[in-house]
Amino acid sequence: MIKTGSLVRLAVLLAVACAACVRPAVRMEPPAIRIVGAAAWPALPYSYRMVHRIHLDVRGRSLDFLGYLAVSGDRWRAVGFTELGGRLFDLIHENGRSEVLLSPPGLPRAPVLEGVMSDIAAAFAPAGRSGRAADPPGPDRGPAVEPVTMILSRGEKTISEITILSSRAVEGWPAPVPERLSIKSRQWGYTLEVTLVRADLRSVDETAFIRNGAGR
Repeated sequence: MIKTGSLVRLAVLLAVACAACVRPAVRMEPPAIRIVGAAAWPALPYSYRMVHRIHLDVRGRSLDFLGYLAVSGDRWRAVGFTELGGRLFDLIHENGRSEVLLSPPGLPRAPVLEGVMSDIAAAFAPAGRSGRAADPPGPDRGPAVEPVTMILSRGEKTISEITILSSRAVEGWPAPVPERLSIKSRQWGYTLEVTLVRADLRSVDETAFIRNGAGR
């Protein structure tokens, strides 16, 4: 059973974010990505699943939920659940297109499509896919240290800042993966605090992308 209060709160939170920003009159282009800090964004596997605890804050209001992420190359799917197990949202990106398959009634699409999905795509892209550019290493740069921040921008305007606060080793992958992330959207006014619960590096099969009649 879905916790109705959580659905309403999520819709209200993102409605506040949407109302506080002026939507552009033209189609938004994908943001440019720049990495600042001690090292480039860590490489992630081509295919994997992760479960996260997520704390959403929008202008002083907050909501906690679980996020399930499946990634396979250029395709990914993110599903959010309340503490009671009801689905809050279902987001999918494939064939170069992002879609909201499920969201609470009244939830504005703009901050989800142009904000949350853009942030997810940037933060969790597999190695070699996102075209990220890191600050060039200096001659005396030592081992990578946290935090490292990814900046998403359009022109001179910063739209999001994604910072790795800590990383951890995962069995079967040679490099640490982000354990705690802070995602701050300047465009939509929300903050996501993301904490890794578990990671599964087994190949993601087609069943992860079956839509099961999910509707808007």
